[in-house]
Amino acid sequence: MRPSCAVFVFACGFAGSQVTSVLAGQTYYSTKAGFVAATNPVVVEDFENAPAEQILASLTRPVGTFSPYAGEPAPNVYINLASYTNFGVPGPIGTRVITANGDEDFELFLATPTKNVGFDTYLNEFGPATIRLYGAGHQLLDTYLHDHDSTKVGFFGVVSDVALTSIRWTTSIGRSVNTGYDNILIGTACVGDLNHDGFVDDSDFVIFAGAYNLLDCADPSMAPGCPADLNADGFVDDADFVIFIAAYNALLCE
Repeated sequence: MRPSCAVFVFACGFAGSQVTSVLAGQTYYSTKAGFVAATNPVVVEDFENAPAEQILASLTRPVGTFSPYAGEPAPNVYINLASYTNFGVPGPIGTRVITANGDEDFELFLATPTKNVGFDTYLNEFGPATIRLYGAGHQLLDTYLHDHDSTKVGFFGVVSDVALTSIRWTTSIGRSVNTGYDNILIGTACVGDLNHDGFVDDSDFVIFAGAYNLLDCADPSMAPGCPADLNADGFVDDADFVIFIAAYNALLCE
């Protein structure tokens, strides 16, 4: 049974004014469907026309600059072709993946700060990737350990309450079995903007309340992709309600 306080707020709290709530930090997504539903993203980099099979001291693309901290014979980034098969999966999505010639430890300095970003990920059997998120002034905002079955393509997505300026990707023993990522996505709508009009307002509340009443994303009546599942756990519940309130209080997508 749901806590009665949530039901009460749904019934009364939105009738006259925005609800004040403090929510700081990041929301993470391990499935592309959840991230897509929350952010309505577009692909901003797939590396398909990036220079492949070259050891690069750094790589500048429209999305930003990739700067390395490790590698052989020196810190570098490297774009692998699909024919390079030691990623642990049958082949990358698309034909090119960013990695390094040696240990994978590089940072993407975004050309334009963003509050949300996601990408397909490739890991090896030696453990998770450490993903560090930085904000203005290169302030470390959070460190996230990203793990998934190394024989399959994974996904990492994040929605932040403050703009991200860079993302650092570090893995273990990448020089033996490569790791990397591909198909960078950046959203066009903020969390809670369920109708993608640039605002989180009463129209979005109506959509959210309907999904909240259904609860389970597997319910056949739920909207495709379960967009109201803001924390991507398979349910539209009080945890999503807290996230929605913060976005509703902010109103304008920035």
